[in-house]
Amino acid sequence: MKLQVLENHNIRFSILYILAALLLSGNSAQAKPVQAGHVEAELISEISSIAPGEPFWVALRLRMDDDWHINWQNPGDFGLAPTITWQLPEGFTAGEIEWPVPHRLIFSPFVGYGYEGEKILPVKISPPKSVLPGTEIRIEAAADWVVCGEVCIPGGAKLSLELEVTKGSPLPNKNWAKLFERFRKDAPQQDSSYRVSSKLTKKTLFISVARNLSDKMQIDSLIFYPKFNGLINNAAAQQLSKDESGYVLEIERDPLGVTPPERLKGILVLRKNGDSKTIKTNIKFDVLLDKN
Repeated sequence: MKLQVLENHNIRFSILYILAALLLSGNSAQAKPVQAGHVEAELISEISSIAPGEPFWVALRLRMDDDWHINWQNPGDFGLAPTITWQLPEGFTAGEIEWPVPHRLIFSPFVGYGYEGEKILPVKISPPKSVLPGTEIRIEAAADWVVCGEVCIPGGAKLSLELEVTKGSPLPNKNWAKLFERFRKDAPQQDSSYRVSSKLTKKTLFISVARNLSDKMQIDSLIFYPKFNGLINNAAAQQLSKDESGYVLEIERDPLGVTPPERLKGILVLRKNGDSKTIKTNIKFDVLLDKN
């Protein structure tokens, strides 16, 4: 299977987005799942009621058809990251998307980062203390994405969600508890037991992961997902080796040679083996990028 990709991926999909915007502009806000091409979209909440001044989590739920995917915040060589534009009641604020760990999407010679199947993109909503118990609030969101299979197609939906305001503790939403639980189980976390550093040369990025002396398990594999697009050659092999302090991941730089960022941000997915078991750890990190 070969993916059709526009040659200049910095300005890709602009024409398709204009056409999609014209098609989507007439849609009214929906309270139920919306089937938009190869994606089913829905706005869901972790709780079924809210309390004044207490933050809560909602999420954009996306279910892709078989053999189709959407992108991570760094799409890689094709596609675009999903976006959410909020329309909230007065005094409410929305945080940033909490991105699940992606996986590599290989359509040789291109490699992207994204998701297949069903995924949620959680966002924390903070209500004001002044919101009145006994009332109902309405949250609206315009979601846009690019869904890719053999081709990449822009899509989107206007979604809404209504929640009751109560005096007591917010009530959990049993319909979506497992999806939020699954997200938190695999979500990338900062982990002080791993000391990450990085160095950039003319042709190569080196990421070092210092060994925790109390950890006897061996790292079997290590995959880097960069938040910054254009730093590494996404299709290049990521070579893992050991040194005196731990492990080093060696990755070829993007041949286009874009200006590198001051800091290296991203996710490291570690798989460790020992005592007949495998442990997967997803580390979110933000370190100074040494370019000397």
